[in-house]
Amino acid sequence: GNVPAILNTQDADLYFREPSGPPYVHWGRAAVGKFYEGLLGQGAAHLEPNTVTDDGRCSIMEFSVFGWNGEQWPKEKHQAGLAVYERGESGLLRAIRLYDDVEF
Repeated sequence: GNVPAILNTQDADLYFREPSGPPYVHWGRAAVGKFYEGLLGQGAAHLEPNTVTDDGRCSIMEFSVFGWNGEQWPKEKHQAGLAVYERGESGLLRAIRLYDDVEF
């Protein structure tokens, strides 16, 4: 939940794409930081990472969401998702794209 520490792993020109796509794309550290503060202010999602594929430039992680903000959801509410993390020239994250149908 430490937003400044999270942002230090990311390029200044980072963008974060929410599952709904445009217009839910946040550009730059300030906008992404504000998005993270709102997201993490509700508590963290409970994720179970599954398969991770990394080619040195991009990492793709399949995951399951099984709760939010300290609440464990019933099994029928668990959702699958996919996250794509792209590194920039600096080696820091340049893009994060999420794909899921999770209802919070």
